[in-house]
Parts: sequence; C-alpha cells; structure tokens
Amino acid sequence: KSVLLLTHDDEGQESRLQAALDVTRALGGHLSCLDVISPPDIAAYAGYGGYIETTIIDRERDRESANKARVKARLASEDVAWDWCDTVGFKAESVEAASALADLIVLSIRLSDDVPSDVRNLAGQATRKARCPVLAVPASARGIDLSGPVVVAWDGSREAEEALREAVPLLALSSNVVLLGVGDPEGPYTPEDAA
Repeated sequence: KSVLLLTHDDEGQESRLQAALDVTRALGGHLSCLDVISPPDIAAYAGYGGYIETTIIDRERDRESANKARVKARLASEDVAWDWCDTVGFKAESVEAASALADLIVLSIRLSDDVPSDVRNLAGQATRKARCPVLAVPASARGIDLSGPVVVAWDGSREAEEALREAVPLLALSSNVVLLGVGDPEGPYTPEDAA
C-alpha cells in the first residue's frame, strides 16, 4: 500500500502523478513523493570546475522548487495520504534507496528524447534494481483503470513468480485476469499452477 512516485518537472510527470493517485486511492494506501535533483554531467563542462556544477544545480533546484509548490498544492486537494522527500543525487540510486519500504514505484516510459536520459531510462533501471514492482506509465496516459481486464505473462521464472505475487493486490481489483503462458515454463510451476 506504499506507493513511491518520482516527481520531476518533465513531460511524464502528469501521467505518473495521476496513475499514482489512482493506485493509492484504490488500495487505500500512502503516496511518497520523491524529488531528486541530480548533479550535472561534469565531463561536459571539463575545465570549468565547480562553478558550472553549482550554477546548474541551483537552476535545477529553483525549477524543482516551483514544481514542488505546484504538485503539493494539487496533493492538498486530493483524497490520499502523502509525504514528500527532497534529495540530491543520481535518480536511479535515489529511487532504489527510497524503494526499500515501498510496495510499488511509479515511473515513466516512452518519453521523448528531450527528456534527460536519467529520467527517460529510469523505469528500465528500476525494474532490475528496485526491491518492488514498477508501474511504468507512458507520458500520454491520464490515469489507470484498475477495474479493467489484466493480462499476466507467465514463463515460470523466479521473476515471474515474484511479479505475480507482488501484483495480487492490484489483480484483486481487476474485473478479469488472463494468465498468458509465454514460451516453455522455466520453473516448476505451470500457468495452471500460477492461476
């Protein structure tokens, strides 16, 4: 019931926020907003020392401060419990560390090339390193219907077992769950066992 949301002023933020609110409401959970200010790629500014890095971080901090005010104002009018954490660091490592007590992470997929790669590639990195499931939301989404049908891919692997087990609270909200066997089952459990 603990939903971790990356807040960042980019094209995917609205879709992440709405999906996170929908899931948190449906589960009667708690939303934890994580705002990460990342240091710039110093290699791009070789020879300029710490001045450029400090200037870029200050600009990013100002931009995210304005974003934080907008998102907090919106959350104040929503019917979910929430908290906010600001941190400075690399996004992938910060999300991984914050996910230690989360049940679900909400991140973006299919962002344009204009979005920094540390945000654009974050969902893929988190699925490999985080300790909980990742809900990857396309920037075009405007919410998630948790009562709709769900398709679960099953190959019998340990990862499939963990994903299915972790998804049970969300699957319970669905009108219909279809378990789709993919390839030859790797583990001891068939799709029928998983069902």
